[in-house]
Amino acid sequence: MTRQGPTFIIAGAPRSGTTWLYELLDRHPDVYMAKPIRPEPKFFLVDDLYARGIQALFRPLVRGRRHAHGRG
Repeated sequence: MTRQGPTFIIAGAPRSGTTWLYELLDRHPDVYMAKPIRPEPKFFLVDDLYARGIQALFRPLVRGRRHAHGRG
């Protein structure tokens, strides 16, 4: 069975280094980072998005992914 969706999520407050962490991980050959990162998904902030379920968030983020040990 192939795992669907990310293997990790980066979450953080504004100006806390999440963009830097994203860019650092994106450089690693075994990590695929979802694109585009802007605008950031508001999944945990918007009740309607949350009600659709986590797979509704992941599907558009991982389109075009390449084989990777980690996906975020």
